[in-house]
Amino acid sequence: MKKLFIILAFFLISNLLVIGDTTCNQFKISHKIEGNDLYLSLKTDLPDNTKLAVGVSRSYKQNNEEYPLFYYKEVDDTVKQWKEENVVNINTQTWLKELKKQTEDFSLKGVTSGKVTDISPDINISFILPLLGQPKGFGKLQGKATKIDKLLGAVIKDNEIDIKYPLDTKQ
Repeated sequence: MKKLFIILAFFLISNLLVIGDTTCNQFKISHKIEGNDLYLSLKTDLPDNTKLAVGVSRSYKQNNEEYPLFYYKEVDDTVKQWKEENVVNINTQTWLKELKKQTEDFSLKGVTSGKVTDISPDINISFILPLLGQPKGFGKLQGKATKIDKLLGAVIKDNEIDIKYPLDTKQ
């Protein structure tokens, strides 16, 4: 029985402990726009199975509060998926239809009401490295492409960019 307890304890501890460190010396978001398509990729030395939360959004203001409206949002992507070029549709008319839906939905739920007073001329692209849910053995993040956040510890430095891309309401 004692032997079984030791084996079970070793198994639990080895699954809870994070072994080693994960180094990130490179993290660069590449993008280009052609028509209504935003082509995105990521150049990084993070392991391919590293989890990422990816968002492509434009913000708007309503009642002096800023809200994002996503062209693309996924919380369970991997580095491998983004090392290759991905296409995100950034069609103005589609975004404006989604804006109408979101503002109506927020109004019905009592989140906010009133007129949209401002729409950002920028599209925000963010790649967030969630602290939880990383593959076994991910370890403590370190390297040239990281910085220390007082609350979160080590995080990626340049994990988001804004692209000037005003809405073309003439489409």
